[in-house]
Amino acid sequence: MPEGHAIHRHGRILTALFGGDAVAASSPQGRFAEGAALLDGLRAGQAHAWGKHLFWPFLPASEQAAAAGGIPAVELGDPQATWLHIHLGLYGKWAFAGPGVAGLHGAGIRVSPTEDSGMRKTIDGGQDGTTRLVEVPTGGRDGLPEDNIQVLGELATTPTTRLRLAGPEAVAQLTGPARCEILSGEEVLGVIARLGPDPIRNEEGDRQRFVAGARRRKIPAGQVVMDQAVVAGPGNIYRADCLWRTGISPLRPANKVSESRYRELWDDLVLCMGRDVDSGIIVTIPPEFQPDPIPEGDPELSRFAVYHRTGRPCVRCGAIIREELMAGRRLFWCPGCQR
Repeated sequence: MPEGHAIHRHGRILTALFGGDAVAASSPQGRFAEGAALLDGLRAGQAHAWGKHLFWPFLPASEQAAAAGGIPAVELGDPQATWLHIHLGLYGKWAFAGPGVAGLHGAGIRVSPTEDSGMRKTIDGGQDGTTRLVEVPTGGRDGLPEDNIQVLGELATTPTTRLRLAGPEAVAQLTGPARCEILSGEEVLGVIARLGPDPIRNEEGDRQRFVAGARRRKIPAGQVVMDQAVVAGPGNIYRADCLWRTGISPLRPANKVSESRYRELWDDLVLCMGRDVDSGIIVTIPPEFQPDPIPEGDPELSRFAVYHRTGRPCVRCGAIIREELMAGRRLFWCPGCQR
């Protein structure tokens, strides 16, 4: 499942490609036909992310709005907007195509030639590859895989395409989401009310809200960091490495971790998650602990301190990294320097 930084990245990409434009919406799969009909012809606003949830407002596409131009900045829960709510879950993916993708940039971009010497551009949405961009070559579709391009500037629809959006500069297709629904502004606020604070948003009072919520729990600290009602956005990678970075044992009861250590953990989540939005790639190992060159057989050290490094030495204290299941998820930590 993509972690929160990837959802914020998706929101930025969707806003860049469609913001301010009227969209043609459809549901080739048919499961979202009624919702797509409500979006069809509406003008896309600025997408919002909160944790692993995406909330995207759409407004009537009037002549006055078109003349004014720009991207409508709509506050979360605005009752005048039609809200698209998406949670990717384990299998959801976005794919994009069209001339608009040429203007996207970031550290995760890869460009590779196609058989006809055109170029295909992809962006890595994180370890799970949740974001894929396809740049249509000037020579047309010849030589491009059928599952990527249908006609110039468009992606091929498939039986699993839940939602297809087309604008003047881009096409986006969504497959396999856990949630894809239309919400009212009140319903948007209801979803947010069930979520903890988002470190990437880092709004006023969020740190103390996180500290108070975490210290009320008696379950292990490692489980609390994955509880989206306590903190919205972190997944298994940020859980493992940010606890390591702050020296907190994931096995320690959450109510036994001091307020000062939780404040440090919140600040580290803010730093790491916010930094990774632009590239979409998680890099949590501090530069001072990253060996050069990376040891053979330990490629994870190029990005992570403890995540997926079971049985290898900790780069801070030399103890052997351990792994166990916690609430059904793999947990990685150092027994030597996490207390």
